[in-house]
Amino acid sequence: MPRLHPRFQAFLTASVLVGAPLIAARSASAADPVPDPEPVLKLAGNFGRFQQAVLGALKKGDYDLVEAVAAKIAKDHTLFPFSTDNKSAGFYGVLGAPSKNPRGEEVLHEDDLEKWLDTRPQSLAGHLATAAYHVNRAWAARGSGFADTVTPEGWRIFNERIQAASELLDEARQLPGHDPDIYRQLLIVARCQSWDRDRVNKVVAELTATDPWYYSAHGALAELLLPRWQGEPGEMEQYFDKLAAKMNDDDADEMLARVAQHLRGYFGNRLFVETKLDAKRVARGLDRVVRDNPDAVFMINTICRMAMTTRDGELLGKTLGHMARLKHPWSAAVWGTRENYDRTWLSSAQYIPQQFAAENHLDCIHRDPIVAHAGGVIGLDFYNNTDLIVVSLGRAVDGPDNVTLWDVPTGHALLTPVAFEGKANAMSLGQSLLIVAGENGQGQARTMLINSFTAPLVVDRPQLKTLSAAGMSPGGNHYAFADDEGRVAIQAFRASEERIVNGERYQGSNATAFAFGGKQCAMGFSDGSCEIADPDTAKTIVPRFAVGEAPIVAVRYFGGLKVLCVADRSGKIHFRDVELGTTTHALSGPGELTSIAISGDQRLLASAHGEGDAVVLWDLADKKELRRFTGHTDDVTCVAFARHGKMLASGSKDGTIRFWDVSDAVK
Repeated sequence: MPRLHPRFQAFLTASVLVGAPLIAARSASAADPVPDPEPVLKLAGNFGRFQQAVLGALKKGDYDLVEAVAAKIAKDHTLFPFSTDNKSAGFYGVLGAPSKNPRGEEVLHEDDLEKWLDTRPQSLAGHLATAAYHVNRAWAARGSGFADTVTPEGWRIFNERIQAASELLDEARQLPGHDPDIYRQLLIVARCQSWDRDRVNKVVAELTATDPWYYSAHGALAELLLPRWQGEPGEMEQYFDKLAAKMNDDDADEMLARVAQHLRGYFGNRLFVETKLDAKRVARGLDRVVRDNPDAVFMINTICRMAMTTRDGELLGKTLGHMARLKHPWSAAVWGTRENYDRTWLSSAQYIPQQFAAENHLDCIHRDPIVAHAGGVIGLDFYNNTDLIVVSLGRAVDGPDNVTLWDVPTGHALLTPVAFEGKANAMSLGQSLLIVAGENGQGQARTMLINSFTAPLVVDRPQLKTLSAAGMSPGGNHYAFADDEGRVAIQAFRASEERIVNGERYQGSNATAFAFGGKQCAMGFSDGSCEIADPDTAKTIVPRFAVGEAPIVAVRYFGGLKVLCVADRSGKIHFRDVELGTTTHALSGPGELTSIAISGDQRLLASAHGEGDAVVLWDLADKKELRRFTGHTDDVTCVAFARHGKMLASGSKDGTIRFWDVSDAVK
């Protein structure tokens, strides 16, 4: 064996005496490379599986894997699907929160974290995870109430835990490596311990110099600057306005959006009332968050709820597009219940601009038919003057007839269907007010009034027989019901009495419609005649006039009060000049006709037919047929235009609702 150089021999000797652990560590590192964190990160789409993998590795003492995951996400700007925070904040939320299994047993104990630090005293991730654990334990002891509700023992534990977290964070700042979540945790501790402003400013200066994109820390700072903690009124907004001025517009918008969503827990829907945050900038920033994190389900749900506070229609539309793409994975953590989520869409869809919805085809995302009512669809219309929600009345095979709301882009049902105990025959919708008419199973008329899909008001009307038609004025001030013996009842919305028109002079009445201003109510009867009455007095304005011999199935006003469009069962569509008293037989469809609809711009008319199971689209100006839509497998019973007139919906006895693109016809 060759003789070693004296200097190398000395180095080797020193290594054996004082450096053996280092050599051993390097040998182990060479033999066991740092674990790949990707398999664990791929589980992040499911919070439970991700949590199980991370905590499982910690309990087994696989600190290399846990620290590899921490190092990987420390520079990752994207979000976990289950969190609205930066990934590091979400990661330490998993490690720092006491977790329980389905049996209620804690799966993470404090001694697991202590063992980590005893084994790896230089672990930055170990320090941050343990500090987060202490903070969570501190707040659990204190409770979420006001300061005067906290017990002395609660304060003692709170202060001890926060101090322990503070000491760990001070140590972490001296360790090698860097994780931006240290700033978030420092600012939380600063709020809990009421640090002086100079000390806070040093942390903030370091944050903005090294990690300005770490928005979770900015959220913690926003809390600290609220008047309920350490700030003065308006100070929080002023700080972030100044900080935004130093950033490019996109980054500043996203920062403000993330701060806003962080503060939503404090202010709820009054965020932009009680603070001076710029709602437009927040809306732009939220849109960027969705664009950069297309699979962040929790954030998209949060943004959806935030969009309601801004009432920014374009943002609402974009959010709907993302929710539809993800098959509406509503988050219980955001909404509480599915009903809350559904009601948000019912109230918010009206704010989406008509042009935006049309240009982005929000109404046409769902192209397959909706399987709506197994026993057949009786009526339908677009809810609350939107293009995105359809309300339908239909029959169930087993169970009562019911009213259901449908989300057009995805075809999923909103809320729980409202049951009509009896036999339903007709519906009429005005904004968010819905009237359903039929009979109670004993031959007497029954109506159901639903306002914004709250608890329905059911009224039996013994003076009327089975109701075959219902109509509502555009403003919802009056509604009318027609029975199968020729009587029509007109009633003001808040009036207790109804006025009966016609008595029993004519055959059955099948159709009613109010003029656009609500000043006229037209009625159609089984003998092919019509009449027009004053809704306020129920007195006749235009006496009975004959249109044809076939029963009238639908009446609609066209061109203000001047023209009444009348459809009869034979398939003919007549136009009656109300002022001149003349009738023309302009259109003839393919056999038996069941319903008609007129587009909002008065350019198109659609007719539903039983024979041929067809929907026919007509040009009202030229009085000519434009095209026919087929696809239903049974009689088409009802049609309705979307608000912008570029989509037509139809319902059928086959139980489905279909959507037809008529955009070419309105160009």
